[in-house]
Amino acid sequence: MKAAATLRGTLFGHPVVSDVALRWIDHGTATQSTLRIAVADTTEHYRLAESSEPTADIRRLEDGRLVAEASGFGAYVLDAASMTVTAPRVGARTAVWEHTLLNWAIPFLLADTATLVLHGAAIDTGVGTMLVIGPSTRGKTTFAATAARIGYRVLGEDGIAIRCDDGGATAFPGPPGVRLRHRADGTPGRKRASALPKGTRCQEPTRLLGVLALLDRTELGSDVMTLSKPQAIAALRANTLAATDAMPNLYPLMASVAGFAPVAKVSLRNGLEHLESEVHRLVSWTIGASFAYKAEQHLSVSGR
Repeated sequence: MKAAATLRGTLFGHPVVSDVALRWIDHGTATQSTLRIAVADTTEHYRLAESSEPTADIRRLEDGRLVAEASGFGAYVLDAASMTVTAPRVGARTAVWEHTLLNWAIPFLLADTATLVLHGAAIDTGVGTMLVIGPSTRGKTTFAATAARIGYRVLGEDGIAIRCDDGGATAFPGPPGVRLRHRADGTPGRKRASALPKGTRCQEPTRLLGVLALLDRTELGSDVMTLSKPQAIAALRANTLAATDAMPNLYPLMASVAGFAPVAKVSLRNGLEHLESEVHRLVSWTIGASFAYKAEQHLSVSGR
């Protein structure tokens, strides 16, 4: 007998109703429409099951739905019209199944509803959110974990939803926890999710102060370099989770984000021993740059 769908928590500002229990999900502020997660046999959509290399595929079906498939983990069918994800049946690797669902499949679904979901880590500075974006290995997760350790609250470290209104841009929390590589001897291993320290999880949406696009880490790090609006939109585009044909609907949101908050690029200083000072450096820059940016925008509007 099929289990009844139950309210499991919130994600990206949406209440989540699911056929199965979810571990890495919050019970925070929900202001958006309900997300539904169904579990069913989706093998008819498998194309990558025999792939020998890790591969992902996003494709559009004739009826408008999306299929997000990762080799070895199955196909997630995404229906934006009903706000439903039909996930493959849960196998032995439930942690990977859930991570793929929450951090990958659902963002692609939300992109089809013109929601901007950026691949990044977000930190509540106390006066607003600093978003750090970039591809894997740039240091987003360790940056977020370090920020939590020294007392900042973290909204997420693998995906953050951004919504805009007349007053500015707002960041909505992604899945809780951080996924770090760790083994008992300290050597790199497979990423595993770990809970954040008590009191360091931010469950409510907060105003976006600024966005930092991480470059490759260097020995000394680099100064923060503010991007022009076209450059800012390009940086946001490169770190947006969306199907290719959904991207045009998101450009106005990227332009709005770049109009409300400074977007910059920076290299972190290499070495875990420097991360604490790097967090303080970039938080200070973001707060100062945000106030300066808003003042500049105000003067620009007033001077018209």
